[in-house]
Amino acid sequence: ISPDILSLARPTKNATLIVISDNKFNETARKFDYVQANSVLTLLDPEQMEELLLNVHKVMHKDSVFLANVPLSNKIRSRLWKRYFAYPLEWIEKVARRGGLSVEKLPRDRACMEKTDLLRMRLYTEKT
Repeated sequence: ISPDILSLARPTKNATLIVISDNKFNETARKFDYVQANSVLTLLDPEQMEELLLNVHKVMHKDSVFLANVPLSNKIRSRLWKRYFAYPLEWIEKVARRGGLSVEKLPRDRACMEKTDLLRMRLYTEKT
């Protein structure tokens, strides 16, 4: 990440940028109020996506929110030379549930990009 990008994040109150080497979140013991993946999940193949959804809970506390935009599809699809992926919401919900997360699809007008959907994930409780 360039120094220019990092300098843009510094003035933001309580913002922390952490780069992880894999999707297991073992590099930090910190818990965050918000975890955001903007234009990230579309780059993960199904194995990497599953690993992320099974482990992101490690950096979340009971009130945390994980926001992610992802292109949804009726089946797992790869496009553009298998570099970008789209996923069925049902698949994401099933894997996320195994990782202790509930998934809520937010209205399309709140999506970050035109052809993606915005998902809000929280630690699963009996109430969610």
